[in-house]
Amino acid sequence: MKPQEARQGAPFIEFGEFRLIPGERLLMRGDIPVHLTPKVFDVLVLLVEAEGRLIEKEQMIDRLWPETFVEEATLARTVSTLRKALGESSEVRYIETVPKRGYRFIAEVRHSDQDELRESAVETIQTETDSASRRWFVSRPVLALSLVAIVLVSAGVIVSWNRPLPQAAEMKSIAVLPFSRIGEGERDETLEFGMADTLITHLSKLRRVIVRPTSAVSKYAVQNSNALQAGRDLQVDAVLEGSVQKSGARVRVNVHLISTADGSTLWADNFDTAFTNIFAVQDTISERVVSALSPRLTGDRRLATTRRSTENPEAYRLYLQGRFFWNKRTVQSLRQSTEYFEQAIAIDPQYALAYAGLADCHQMLAEYLAATPADAYAKARAAAEKALSIDDELAEAHTSLAYTLAFYDWNWIEAEREFKRALELDPNYATAHHWYSEFLMTVGRFDESLAENEKAARLDPTSLIIQTNFAAFYFITRDFDESLRRAQKVIDADPDFAYPYIFICFSSEAKGLRKESIEAYIRSVELFGERAAAEELRAVLSKNGIEAAWKKRIDQVDPARQPSFSALWRAILFTFAGDKQKSLDWLEQAYDHRDRWIVNIKHSAGFDALRNDPRFLDLVRRIGL
Repeated sequence: MKPQEARQGAPFIEFGEFRLIPGERLLMRGDIPVHLTPKVFDVLVLLVEAEGRLIEKEQMIDRLWPETFVEEATLARTVSTLRKALGESSEVRYIETVPKRGYRFIAEVRHSDQDELRESAVETIQTETDSASRRWFVSRPVLALSLVAIVLVSAGVIVSWNRPLPQAAEMKSIAVLPFSRIGEGERDETLEFGMADTLITHLSKLRRVIVRPTSAVSKYAVQNSNALQAGRDLQVDAVLEGSVQKSGARVRVNVHLISTADGSTLWADNFDTAFTNIFAVQDTISERVVSALSPRLTGDRRLATTRRSTENPEAYRLYLQGRFFWNKRTVQSLRQSTEYFEQAIAIDPQYALAYAGLADCHQMLAEYLAATPADAYAKARAAAEKALSIDDELAEAHTSLAYTLAFYDWNWIEAEREFKRALELDPNYATAHHWYSEFLMTVGRFDESLAENEKAARLDPTSLIIQTNFAAFYFITRDFDESLRRAQKVIDADPDFAYPYIFICFSSEAKGLRKESIEAYIRSVELFGERAAAEELRAVLSKNGIEAAWKKRIDQVDPARQPSFSALWRAILFTFAGDKQKSLDWLEQAYDHRDRWIVNIKHSAGFDALRNDPRFLDLVRRIGL
């Protein structure tokens, strides 16, 4: 029946600018249908039919979720969603909250046919309630049987319960937030974070939906995050939030898919199962979200979203620990992450994702000057190749191998082949686009490099490192003003993120703004953990000037004091200090050590003073550029 036909014949209730037609499960605002999920619609009918009487919370939960464990928070979220759909404000109110008791509908209502309408409303809710009750009694005993049984029952529930919503079919992008804790018990951050990470991994396989990566959502791993605001910050159409509680050997999970356009709930469900069956819970959630987002999804692609890299719960838990610390991105956390990945591999030697994570750890430890390039990249290559020997369709592993091939082996042809393979397997993998952009910038294919970084930024718009790569790109291509603007934009977003200050330093130096250059460099030194050294440099700058400050930094990083300090950075410091020969000497050392950033010297304006020197030209030739 069309909405117009429903308005003409079916009994209805009017309040404010709305017309509620329970028999047709329809709410109209004027001539426009208001899309409500089944539970939100049922809450509205209950409240309206109470005619201003208070309905206790327990009564509402028993009526709406019979024989099902539901926290009061679930009811509160459902009522909140209803309020948003009705457009409540300080001036317009429909629902009153009675603290610690329940809710009442306070708007004036007008009935078309009161007896017929009440009968219709009761029948509508009872039909939905009976259906929910049948689902519970069918599925609850089966949950205890086995992992396979859970997946089969879940698939059956998807067919009968999760009808695709019109607005959900239009969703093009989604963010999955780290799950929050239910109750007052001790937090299990890896479980909360891991549920989101696994869903992100599964959903990222979809070609029709852009999924924000784990790195983009990790900052929301705090209790009581505003899901709607997070979704808008992340520039997505929908955001999936969830809550999880582990009690002994059991896990309880609630999930909600929210539209960022109007805050309405597109889909919601809850699960209660054994922790050893956590994989089945994740698969079930993934399948239902997939159904809500893309009803026309093919069978083959749906299966791809539920592939797992291990069946061992303990190995999986350790992997979650590894990813949790990996996303903190400090030297200490990277070392912790390495240990967890290694423990996961010890339990399950065929855990491909853990090997890929281990490869990434070793590469970043070299980049953060916490490991020698030779040792770190050898370990990274071995881990990436092991991952690919187990699962050749793992985009993360192809990307890790490509990084080593490009920035340590300088094998440009093979590196590009691996980058392209990774992007073929997962076009929505932002890190692959980002690192491929760095590769293309290194080999001088600037238009392609910019296009790839723009793709990475669309996939992960809040990534500080991807945004900083724009500053690097414009420095390399000698648009110093734009480089400064892009770097400042990152600093405005997070003043404590170190990398953009490097490009403030470089571009300011290139423009002859020497004081701004040294000040930005000192700030980067501080943020990378050398606070005492930064204070000393500020004192020298204030007392003795710019040249003295650069020379003081050279003294601070003397090989006798800091033997592991980057040879390339020593070359840069001597360039700033005006000593070309010492700069060339240290560039030779950087070449011998396979320093990560020496591959950029051909295009970097920082070495313009050396550009015509035969030693410099020979270095560029030997690198293969």
